[in-house]
Amino acid sequence: MRWHSWGIGSRAAVILGVVMVGILPAVSAGAQVDVGVDEDRGSMADRGAGTTIVVNAAGTTGEEIIELAVNDEVVATWTGLSTTPTRLTAVIDQATVVERLRVHFTNDRWRPRDRNVVVDYVEVDGRRFESESPGNLSKGRWTSGDGCGEGRKRTEVLHCNGWIEYAGAVGLAVGATTAPLPVIFDTDMGPDIDDALALAMLHGYQGEGRVEIEAVTVSRRSIWGARYADLLNTFYGRPDIPIGIHGDTTPADGADGNWSRPVVETGRYHHDVHTGGPLPTGVQVMREVLAGAEDGSVVIVQTGFSGNLADLLTSGPDATSPLTGRELVATKVRLVSIMGGDNGSANAEFNVANDIAAAQVVFAQTPVPIIQSEFGLGYGLLYPLASIRSDFADRPNHPIPVSYLWTDLSWHADAGDRYDMRAWDLTSVLAAVEPPERYFEVSQPGRVEVDDAGRTRFTPTPAGNVTTLGHHRDYSDAEQAAIIDRLIELVTAPATPVPAQPTPESPPWGRTIAR
Repeated sequence: MRWHSWGIGSRAAVILGVVMVGILPAVSAGAQVDVGVDEDRGSMADRGAGTTIVVNAAGTTGEEIIELAVNDEVVATWTGLSTTPTRLTAVIDQATVVERLRVHFTNDRWRPRDRNVVVDYVEVDGRRFESESPGNLSKGRWTSGDGCGEGRKRTEVLHCNGWIEYAGAVGLAVGATTAPLPVIFDTDMGPDIDDALALAMLHGYQGEGRVEIEAVTVSRRSIWGARYADLLNTFYGRPDIPIGIHGDTTPADGADGNWSRPVVETGRYHHDVHTGGPLPTGVQVMREVLAGAEDGSVVIVQTGFSGNLADLLTSGPDATSPLTGRELVATKVRLVSIMGGDNGSANAEFNVANDIAAAQVVFAQTPVPIIQSEFGLGYGLLYPLASIRSDFADRPNHPIPVSYLWTDLSWHADAGDRYDMRAWDLTSVLAAVEPPERYFEVSQPGRVEVDDAGRTRFTPTPAGNVTTLGHHRDYSDAEQAAIIDRLIELVTAPATPVPAQPTPESPPWGRTIAR
């Protein structure tokens, strides 16, 4: 990596970077500091590249030293911190993805003057992460219970040599341009509202530059599910995302009356997937995306039934690719993230129950790693109605609050006239895009078996390709809050809606489904 760093009124040195900045003179706030840049690369302003990380910090004595570390490598050190909060800046040039972002306090001393550090926040290219966020780990704040031990202490203060680790920064692409993660979103869009919010999350991630939604495939034989997906993609300014639909029937093909079909039929949201002739099947769309993808690059997020993925795994060579479906997955897919199953339960979970044979194929034949989010995780992680009402208050025509509030869905947690949504599908998106260990208790590898009644069982084995995320009871209140905070941030991210225009009517022949 290559880094640069500077700070107003502090002495800075880049430890592992190419540029070394010596002792900087104290300057007034807002003054320019010349950090010196390799002449062959030009000035930072000229390059227009790199990621700027700001640490807003202060010491109590003016003697404190802190370090900024990305993925356990120290990228900047600031010595002699000001006793007033100061924005300290480092620039990362080399592309990487954040797995761990920490601010370290390295020279604690009690006598003769007690050194301590206060870190208010860090910013990554202008995106702020507060030190007191409930998802952050820290070590170095003294408490009577465990001294300066490690924990989720929601602190901005470091009394001892230690660190604050910023959970919200995990997964950020920093440095030079990093290609976004290509995602196929496979959904049963319609029976429950969480699929809509999961797709909104992916648009939030795409707005952050983390993902590219390559396709949406609907795992029911439902034109209304496909139209709603196209409606949402179009609202977010991405009307050309390919959409496929399951070619066979499922018991839930008609489950569109709660919100998806009514919202489509308002005519309020432009979309046109229903006007261009037969829709391709999900397996056709998946094969086309994978055939054109880089090896080992694609993530498939499955939040509905397993029919499309099973069809892909059992497909043969065709004009799109000489590879079988299983070979395509083995070659092109890096991960499958599935919301489905309730391991050890006497009951079949909804997504599995609606296509048991397909679920058996997916869990038995997928040749790449699977992350499984079970029923019990999302059941207790509640996406709050209060966010839908407050965070979209300035966007009342956004399709997410309109869809969420269309009717009261009784299987979610009661919240007066509506509900707090059980965040089933959203957990699979989060675990697919960001390192799952930052939010979830990831199991050891194992295998999932699906019996003929749709019941699932997880068996640990080193040879297995499935890891699970556990039950909501495995998580503390603070850990659950960190997950929900991130979900809210993504779901409510700004959209760039296309200009309002009438939705075309279906052609006289109607919209059919290619077989």
